[in-house]
Formats: sequence, structure tokens, C-alpha cells
Amino acid sequence: MTAQALTKMAQLTGDWLKAGAEIVVSDGQQSASAPALIGVDGAQILATAVFDEEAANFHWTSRILRSTDGTVVDELEEDYGTKKLGAVWTLEVPLEVVAP
Repeated sequence: MTAQALTKMAQLTGDWLKAGAEIVVSDGQQSASAPALIGVDGAQILATAVFDEEAANFHWTSRILRSTDGTVVDELEEDYGTKKLGAVWTLEVPLEVVAP
């Protein structure tokens, strides 16, 4: 696949996500979500969400990027640490469109 085609696929995916996406964080028992802001640069897509002072105050062990129609775009289980009341955390989910 050409670089131009990969860029076009990223643009189309970015446009779809800009219509509505969220990042969900979880500890396996509770979860919280925040709207995702979507940026596209070439074949790179970056989803960013801000969890404010009162949101998602628990130990984060996974995150999901999903569209508002429920499609899971990316999922990762990782120890993100414990967000405490009063803290503001920004979470970025980078995606790269690559040829199969």
C-alpha cells in the first residue's frame, strides 16, 4: 500500500472518530470515560482525553478507545497508576495506519 493510501485511510478513520469517540479507563470493576479529541497527521491518528478532578479516581489498569457507536478501535491493558481526587490526567492514544 502506498504512503498516500495510508494517509487517506488515516484521514477517513480520523473523520469517523471525530464524529464521536471516547476513551474509557477501567480497573476491572469500575470504569469512566471522557470525550476524545482526534488529530490526524499523515498516517498517524492521536486521540486525547482529559479526565478532570472528579472523574476516574481509581487505579487505572486498562484503556479503550471506542467510537460512540460502540466499535472498539484500540484496547490496552497496562498499569497507569492511581488517579486521586483533585488530579487532572490527560491520556493519549496514538494509532498508526500501516499496510498489512
